[in-house]
Amino acid sequence: MPKGKRSARASWLFRNKPAVASANDTFGRFNISINHDESKSEGSIVIQHAVHLEGFSSEQTLDLVVRPESIVACELYLDNQNHRLPPEVLNLMPTNRNNILSLSLTMHTPGTVICPTASLPLSFVSTSFGQQFAAFSHLCRTTQLRIYLGRDQLQSEHRARLERFASAITQRRLRANPIDLRSLGGGGGKQETIWDYIHLPPAEEQQADLGASRKRCRVGEPSTKIQKFFWDMVPPGSPTEVNTPSSRHVTPTLTTANT
Repeated sequence: MPKGKRSARASWLFRNKPAVASANDTFGRFNISINHDESKSEGSIVIQHAVHLEGFSSEQTLDLVVRPESIVACELYLDNQNHRLPPEVLNLMPTNRNNILSLSLTMHTPGTVICPTASLPLSFVSTSFGQQFAAFSHLCRTTQLRIYLGRDQLQSEHRARLERFASAITQRRLRANPIDLRSLGGGGGKQETIWDYIHLPPAEEQQADLGASRKRCRVGEPSTKIQKFFWDMVPPGSPTEVNTPSSRHVTPTLTTANT
């Protein structure tokens, strides 16, 4: 196996593992990936949710990306015996409380969302809405995020790596791994923005449906700017293929905050 592919695989602490994520007292079960390249001091957390969009024949994914630079506090609980687990977690992860690990994150800004390339806000098919969608919406807008993992999902070496990942974030020794938006979507590219540009709040949706074209224009224009910002500033790479080729590399500026 080529060295590059082996390195790319090794950087995934785990990939697309079912886990529970919560924010603002809402809970959902999602596929979660944690990337940690210890040799480069790079990493990120990706929470994925599948939706149906108008204009797309197949199911599409939305990826919530949490970068280390946005995290101001990180706590890893390997033993929840002395910490109360919400009943919703136990309902979504039917196992002994001692078999659940939890990662608590406090961010100074919400994560960003990678979505299919289409006009914003996205047009969701009605079947996309439900409890899972509502939970994902809260995750995308929160600065207080908690992730619950089953101990049986991780081998002992991965649990040790998870501890090092949390420690690296706490000590401000981790920067975001590169993401190459152009390589995603089967090579067709994807865009990265914030949730408020992807899904309008209900009040704005109602105004848009009534033909408030000026309101829709004001909502749409910033999305173009923020898309351009991320195309220009996010380092190349991929949340699913970290070893993609690139012609440029931008080193993010680490944010120092009091914890």
